[in-house]
Amino acid sequence: MKKYWLGLVLMFFCVGLAFVACRQTDDDDEDDAGSGPDLISDDEDGDDDDDDDDDDDDNDDNDDDNDNDDDDTPGDVWTDSLSGLQWQNGDAPGLNWEKAKSHCANLNWGGFDDWRLPTVSELRSFIRGCDNTAAGGACGVTDECLAYMSCWDPPCEGCGYFGGPGRGGRYWPAELAGNGWIYWSSSQVVENHDTAWRVHFTNGLVSYNDTTYLYFARCVR
Repeated sequence: MKKYWLGLVLMFFCVGLAFVACRQTDDDDEDDAGSGPDLISDDEDGDDDDDDDDDDDDNDDNDDDNDNDDDDTPGDVWTDSLSGLQWQNGDAPGLNWEKAKSHCANLNWGGFDDWRLPTVSELRSFIRGCDNTAAGGACGVTDECLAYMSCWDPPCEGCGYFGGPGRGGRYWPAELAGNGWIYWSSSQVVENHDTAWRVHFTNGLVSYNDTTYLYFARCVR
């Protein structure tokens, strides 16, 4: 009789162990199934982030490509009655000499696409209020005379600071827009083609500098 009860107890004990083992296996399977979507989600997030970065890079590239696609509005082109030249009523900052030339050559502004960086004589024709360096003034630097040693003279030093009719005392026509003070011309110095002539509209000064310096560009046609 004792053996019968002992056997019965052992049987129930084994059944209990088997039941616990089965429950543990089911729980493990459920845990494994739950980890899958999390891993996939992480991968998908990583891909999305990379795609977003690529999109941002593409947008940056597009922004660079569109630097010269300026919006034109009425008044963007100003015609100088004294010279007959048409000028961009605006400017571009922070350009070395090569980039200033490229900017104007590629500019589409006011319905025109034949813009260029002005020569030093053309840039001087834009000066107002300083007789020394305005067109026809005593300064010897012109398109026909670009050597520093033989062409630059004291009148090229211009006039008093901030005494012009333009905004902030700039020496250009009063009705024109623009944020710069120093502007590149397309004319190089004869003695050194790594330098080019420029005009300081703070005081009408005509001078030159290394072509790597960053100044403004105002285009002409």
